[in-house]
Amino acid sequence: MQRVFVFVGILSLAVIAGTVAWLLNRNRVPEGIVLVNGRIEGDPVVVGTKVAGRLVSLAVREGDEVNVGQQIAEISSEQIIAGVDEAAAQKDSSRSKLSTSMAAAAAMRRELKKAIADRASAAAQSYKAHQDAERIQKLFDDQIVPQSDLDAAIAARDVAAANLQSADEQVAAAQRAVDASDSEVASSEKNVHAAAAALDGQRATFGDTQIQSPLKGVVSTKVAEQGEVLAPGSPIVIVTDLDALYMKAYVPEPEIGHIKLGDRAQVYVDAYPSQPFAATVREIAPRSEFTPKEVQTREERTKQVVAVKLYLDSNPQHELVPGMPADAAIRWKTEAPWVNPLNY
Repeated sequence: MQRVFVFVGILSLAVIAGTVAWLLNRNRVPEGIVLVNGRIEGDPVVVGTKVAGRLVSLAVREGDEVNVGQQIAEISSEQIIAGVDEAAAQKDSSRSKLSTSMAAAAAMRRELKKAIADRASAAAQSYKAHQDAERIQKLFDDQIVPQSDLDAAIAARDVAAANLQSADEQVAAAQRAVDASDSEVASSEKNVHAAAAALDGQRATFGDTQIQSPLKGVVSTKVAEQGEVLAPGSPIVIVTDLDALYMKAYVPEPEIGHIKLGDRAQVYVDAYPSQPFAATVREIAPRSEFTPKEVQTREERTKQVVAVKLYLDSNPQHELVPGMPADAAIRWKTEAPWVNPLNY
C-alpha cells in the first residue's frame, strides 16, 4: 500500500512538473522569431487642383475606393471656358490670315514667273536688235544702205536695251514681292503655331478643372469641402493605394541586430485573428527612438525601439486599410516555426 502511495506521489509530481514546463514554454517565442506590433499604413497621395476656382463638385467621401482616372471633383470653369473660346477664335483668325498670305504669295510667284518670261523675251529682242545694228553698221560703212537704215537700227537697238532694263527691274521687283510674301507666310505660320499652342494650353487648363484620381486606392482624408474657393495647389483629398500597404512596426533595440532587409514576416490584425498576411522587411530606420505615444503603457513608451516597415505581399480583397493596429512575427532564421503573435 505504501508503494502505491509513493507511485501516486511520484506520478503527481511528474504531472505537476510537466504542467509547469508546459506553462513556461507555452508563451516562449521560438528562436529566430521576433514579435512586433504597430499599425497598417500606406503612402498617401495628395490629390489637389492646379487651377484656382470654386470647388463646384466633390464626388467622393472618406472611405470610398477610387480607380485610376475616376472623376473626383470639378473646379468652376467659366473663365477657363472663355479662355478656350478666345484661343480657338485666335487660332481661326491666324489660320485665315495664313490662307490669305499663302494666296498672296502664290500670286506673287505667278507674277515673278511672268516677269522672268517677259525678261527672257526682252533679252532675245535686245540681242537681235544689237546684232541687226551691227550688221546695218557694216552695210552702211560699205555704203550699201543709207543713213536712215542705220539710224533706224540703232534706235531699235536702244529701245530693245531699254525694254530689257525695264524687264530686269520688273523681275527684281517681283522677286522682292515674293520674298516679302514668303516672309508674311512664315510670320503667319508662326502665329498659327503660337495660337495652336495657346489653345492647347487653355484646353489643358480646362482639363485641370476635372480632378481625377491618379491611382487606385481609398480616400483616406477629405481636405476640402464643396463650395470652397481654392488656390492653385490646394489639396482636395488624400488617396492611399490599398495594394501598396505596409505595417510600420517597432523592434526593441536589443532585437534589431537580428533583422535585415528581405526578412519574411507574417502580419495579423484583430479583425482576422487567424489569417496571416505575408510581408517582407523593406525598410529599417537608421536610428532608434522611444516607443511612440500610441503604445498604451508608460513602461513600453520608455523603451528604445527601431522602426521597420513590413510591406505586404498583397491585399487582394482590401481587408486591410490604413490605421488598423497590427501585430507581426518577423522570421530571421528560416528554420524557425511561424507563430501567431496574437497568442503571446
